[in-house]
Amino acid sequence: MKNMIGNKRKMTMIAVSVFFSALLIAADQIIKHIVSVNIDYSTESVKVIDDFFYIVHWHNTGAAWGAMSDFTWLLSCITVLASVGILYLMICSKNKLLCTAFVLTFSGAIGNVIDRIRLGYVVDYLHFNNIFGYDFPAFNLADVCIVSGCIGLIICLIFVKKESYFEENTVAAKFFADGENTDKIANDNGAETENKKE
Repeated sequence: MKNMIGNKRKMTMIAVSVFFSALLIAADQIIKHIVSVNIDYSTESVKVIDDFFYIVHWHNTGAAWGAMSDFTWLLSCITVLASVGILYLMICSKNKLLCTAFVLTFSGAIGNVIDRIRLGYVVDYLHFNNIFGYDFPAFNLADVCIVSGCIGLIICLIFVKKESYFEENTVAAKFFADGENTDKIANDNGAETENKKE
């Protein structure tokens, strides 16, 4: 972490990541507020594409597809803890695609947890009711960010080398390093210690 503080490129990357995270969270909250004020809950919808896409105002006290709807407080706690971990990984990441994936996932998680803590439910407003004959549950911008972020993470896991995930000498780098890289890190740290003794 100390090495990152003196690295201008890394600090710029962190600043950009924080900026876009804040922008996405703000956009999510503003849209939810506009929907809540202008569309009656559950009873009104705005047609965008007939028999396909509507803007609605629905409340979700659970997770995806309404799962765990009676455990909003538990979901909030889990989301906050997960968001702290994602924020750390975002700060430590050195791959741009990986960092973008963390930015999206973090922004979406925070956007929805703000709703759960402030309102006791998440405001959903995007409703596609005829996707290959399936009435898809309503969702919001935060959900789109989370799904996009997860897709980005999967792409990174498949196509990006592990050693290029995170900055060196961070907990994240050591955790995700394979056996060979772990030994290399340990040897490098040992060498640094010997040099300091000399």
